[in-house]
Amino acid sequence: MNNDDSEGAVGNPRLCYIGQSEKAAAYRLARRLFDEAKAKGIDLSKAHVAMAAEVPGANYAKIRASGILEAMKEYGITSYEIIDAGGLEMTTVEARETAYLLAHPETTFLIGLGGICTDRLTASLKAAGKQPGEIIAGGFDTTPDTLAGIKEGYVTATIDQQQYLQGYFAVYVLYLYNKYGFTPNIDTGGYLVDSPEKIALIEKLSPEHIR
Repeated sequence: MNNDDSEGAVGNPRLCYIGQSEKAAAYRLARRLFDEAKAKGIDLSKAHVAMAAEVPGANYAKIRASGILEAMKEYGITSYEIIDAGGLEMTTVEARETAYLLAHPETTFLIGLGGICTDRLTASLKAAGKQPGEIIAGGFDTTPDTLAGIKEGYVTATIDQQQYLQGYFAVYVLYLYNKYGFTPNIDTGGYLVDSPEKIALIEKLSPEHIR
């Protein structure tokens, strides 16, 4: 559940997979960000994409990056780099994202490949002296600071993979497997959250650990 093996069922002995399609979700996110840039009249042939990952070699980062790279080809974007954000400690992630922005003024897009990197997008952009929308940013998960970034205009879109469903269906599938032998693959998310209007329910349910 949650994050699939890079080779799917071939690389991971399991009954089934419950979670989002990592590559498809990343592809959908990237297209949303690139369309935003096109609407602003940005020359995508000269654009630079920075992707920040807590653990760059982890499967989630590699698969999500592959979806973004696929979208980049369609939009004629060739310049990119994957940032090693330094693990799961928020201040380290923020510091590394900020340092990258200061050292790479050519950055057009900043994408968090994981929830922590995405959570720190707004703080990093502010620390680097960027205004809302100056760099087009997006990523994964719906943490409080990611949702605040959407409200403030620093984050264009994020992916809601609906982890509550992943946990719920994991238990329910085991029940059905034990009773009937069912082993369904279940896609729980990969949905774009790209406006303040879409986050009201998430904000309401987040304190209850449902969204």
